[in-house]
Amino acid sequence: MNLYERVKARTLRLKPSIKSAYMPYLELAGSAHLQALSDTYDMQLVESSKDPLLAKLAPPWLQRIAGPMLDAGDWYAMAILHEGDVVGRVWMALRVPHGPVNGVMNVRLANDEAYGFDLYIEPEHRRGDISNFMAYHCINELQLRGVKVGYTHLDCDNAPSVFWHAGVGFNTIQSYSYLKIGDRIHWKIPLSDSPRWGPVSRRGRHSEAPDERVDPFGNALLPI
Repeated sequence: MNLYERVKARTLRLKPSIKSAYMPYLELAGSAHLQALSDTYDMQLVESSKDPLLAKLAPPWLQRIAGPMLDAGDWYAMAILHEGDVVGRVWMALRVPHGPVNGVMNVRLANDEAYGFDLYIEPEHRRGDISNFMAYHCINELQLRGVKVGYTHLDCDNAPSVFWHAGVGFNTIQSYSYLKIGDRIHWKIPLSDSPRWGPVSRRGRHSEAPDERVDPFGNALLPI
């Protein structure tokens, strides 16, 4: 690849776009219906920058960011294996570093909350029981760590992901728009969050809560 092609490819990777997204949540205590029965897949935790699996779960730029977070216990990753090969992954953050230039949405978490990101399953494994297998182990591991509420974010136009999260039991707490530049910058557009007191608001979930007669977590992810 010559210099022109490299510059062109990099420019395309950094092309900005505006996305609309849901911030769904799951109260982990209500997820007992999920099962982890599978003879096909295995799960392995990645909790150290020295783990050789890290190179298979993240590109070099994310490895540099994730390494210190893993070693501090602020992040961990789950690798889903099939015959020894990584076919799925999900990253979990118990604390999120400030700033948009880290590839992670800048959310505000309480001590009993966690945020999942970069959930991915190889296309040839997207049918069958891998999704429930992954969900079960994500929820079980979070509960072992004392987490009561889990968050993630979903692009509104990603219908398969929206339906899967709804099937697991997620509800939505807010919707918002964000600017995406390549893989590294996910920057919430100011004043785009609804309601203003949620995990991607300036003050966090525990401030400016709505009237106590209203469900503080919002409504169903999909219309009933």
